[in-house]
Amino acid sequence: MTVKYLIFILSALEIFCIKNVYTQDTTAIREFLAVESLTNQVIKFSDVKFANTTEFEGEIYGFKNGEKMLIGEYLPFDTFFVSTKDYDRIYFDFVFIDNTGKSELIDNFYYELAENKLFEFEAFPIMPMSGAELIVGNSDLKNIAGKMLYEIIVGDDIDPKRIKVVPKEDAVLYIDVMKIDSTKYRIKLKDKNEFYSNLSSDIKSKWKKGEELKFPIGVNLSDTVVTQHKASIQYLLVKRKKPKKIKS
Repeated sequence: MTVKYLIFILSALEIFCIKNVYTQDTTAIREFLAVESLTNQVIKFSDVKFANTTEFEGEIYGFKNGEKMLIGEYLPFDTFFVSTKDYDRIYFDFVFIDNTGKSELIDNFYYELAENKLFEFEAFPIMPMSGAELIVGNSDLKNIAGKMLYEIIVGDDIDPKRIKVVPKEDAVLYIDVMKIDSTKYRIKLKDKNEFYSNLSSDIKSKWKKGEELKFPIGVNLSDTVVTQHKASIQYLLVKRKKPKKIKS
């Protein structure tokens, strides 16, 4: 067998394999990554980096509810980002041209998008709790004004910076939320003067009488991109009732 004849057979086999891959089912198609994902996970509501491994330009489509919608275009051997939004699949369509000049539209190469998972979080109170209540003595409440009550660590399968933490509506008067970094938040009681000035006259009266008081100190957590992903922490700061003096 001559070298020239061998090269001809190998070239023909290469063309056949590439064309065969694109005309089979999805599993076989993916064995040849015409467009390769450079991001670990291809997830909804994320920006995924892709690399075109071919010499062919093409078009990017999002697929949802049985419909393909044009997103953009890409160039030969291009590297680019695709915003996946809430599509079910991302298609990469292009025209394959073999060594003879024969062309074929490849429109069945796609990535299935995984669901964006609900973010995770964990709270770490600085004092012992009873259920959802942080309990302090009658005379101790003033001493913790302006100090941290608990810390929250958040995590997300895309980016924890997308998670927003804010006081619950009933807690706005009593707490501040401090963002430490992309995953950590500290919840602290407002400074003494601001905390006291925000109290209603009824609460101030009960405080002077030494009655038990409960202050909402919870927060709402939400994904700023996947807006249906929400959670909350519903803690209470409890000031114990002033103990009665024992008569001698």
